[in-house]
Amino acid sequence: MAKSQKSYRFSKETFDKLKMLTDISQQQAETLGLKGQSETEIIEEAIDQLYTMKIDAQVGSAYLNRVELSIQRAINDALNIRDESLNTILFNQHQILELLYLFAKFNTDLPRDDSVIRDVLYNKKSVYEDYIPNVVNVKLSEKK
Repeated sequence: MAKSQKSYRFSKETFDKLKMLTDISQQQAETLGLKGQSETEIIEEAIDQLYTMKIDAQVGSAYLNRVELSIQRAINDALNIRDESLNTILFNQHQILELLYLFAKFNTDLPRDDSVIRDVLYNKKSVYEDYIPNVVNVKLSEKK
């Protein structure tokens, strides 16, 4: 694109800032093996950004919407992970209470072999699965 030339007057402070930005760009470019931005490119980039923020409301709005959606997705992912962890903890507590209730109800001591407890906690199966066949067999044998 053809560029037209104009001259502008800036304060010494503005020229110092432009020099600092140019130096930073050169240092970053050298570490990556690229060509740094010139003063013209830095000024054009600054004007583009200011234009986007102030004049082009649709582009600025779309950009802010993208940023907002990204942040919202990250927060939702973190909350979902937290909720899953809490649900797992609550589920395990419920199973432990269920197991203790059954042992108390059947007047039995906790098993010396803790495989039943491990099955409930880690395999997520109900403690009723082991007791239902026994209770049914006892009830059937009593009827005979």
